[in-house]
Amino acid sequence: MIIFTPGLHNLRLLVMSILAAACGSGPVAEGPDASTVVDTPTIAATLRVTGKTVMASVGRSQEFTRVEVSVFRNGAQVPLATTFSGSDASYAVTLTTNGTAIDGYVLARYRDFVDTYFYPPAPMDSDVADLAVVIVTPALFHVAEEAAVGVTLEPVRGWSLVRVVDAANRPVPGAVVSSTPPGIVRYNGSDARPSKTATVTNDDGVAYAVNLPVGDVVFTATRALQSFTSPPVLVRAGVATATMLVP
Repeated sequence: MIIFTPGLHNLRLLVMSILAAACGSGPVAEGPDASTVVDTPTIAATLRVTGKTVMASVGRSQEFTRVEVSVFRNGAQVPLATTFSGSDASYAVTLTTNGTAIDGYVLARYRDFVDTYFYPPAPMDSDVADLAVVIVTPALFHVAEEAAVGVTLEPVRGWSLVRVVDAANRPVPGAVVSSTPPGIVRYNGSDARPSKTATVTNDDGVAYAVNLPVGDVVFTATRALQSFTSPPVLVRAGVATATMLVP
């Protein structure tokens, strides 16, 4: 079970371009030729991303130090910035935007752990605080695969961890997760391990998807009349991908 506590894993993305556009409209002309002028949000020359690095393993998660953290734009070969988390597991990077929102991912690396690519639920266009960057242990990686008993696990395919959250960033239990293109989805069971029989997210909101085709994948989740989605996530073979599904 991956345990997400509000203080440790509270992702508060301050990327509110939609709200900024809705609330920052300019003057409205009157008369038959009336039109609305909408101000375009200005992206600062730099933005700052801060948070903690977290080890995700079977049955637990905890702050973890000395993790390499790099931020990339999608499609780029060179990171915008790279740092290491300190002795208190905290990290901070300053990113140059060139006036455009950063649509990309955070890569976490630590020795023989599984490289983990985290995709935020929205492009970053202002400072981001309390971004928990997860590094996946080999044990969790393999246990999640083993939960897909009854199928042939393909090493050339991908593995993802997704978390379903509500508008207040609280984990959503009882959600059914799927992907396009499809993979095999499993959830944590009552024994705090990835389960081959659980059919919905439990109180942590976490799901695992294995045997995903390499390439862009979109995750969705449903619970009653609610729906949740992710941006396109680039799934790679042999490493972990992580993202959040939001309303």
